[in-house]
Amino acid sequence: MLGKRLYALALTPDQAGVAWSHYRVRKTALEVAITLGAPACALVARIGAAPTGTLPGLGARLYRLQHAGAVSVSTVEWRRIWSAYRARRARSA
Repeated sequence: MLGKRLYALALTPDQAGVAWSHYRVRKTALEVAITLGAPACALVARIGAAPTGTLPGLGARLYRLQHAGAVSVSTVEWRRIWSAYRARRARSA
């Protein structure tokens, strides 16, 4: 909601850059403070324990789970799950 309001303002490019920087920092801080529920924790643990060779398949499975709504995981939790997945992929590359 705040992002939409910020986008609608007639800001100069410099003002917009500062505003969006502050927005992203605050949004990230709020998301990190959220405690993951059991389903999200299980998915993050699965990412951490997955053998390197199975990561692409696990990514595809995560995508299907997310878009099917098969697990009760919030949007914020999905961002954290995908962040864990990207970090795991980067470590294994």
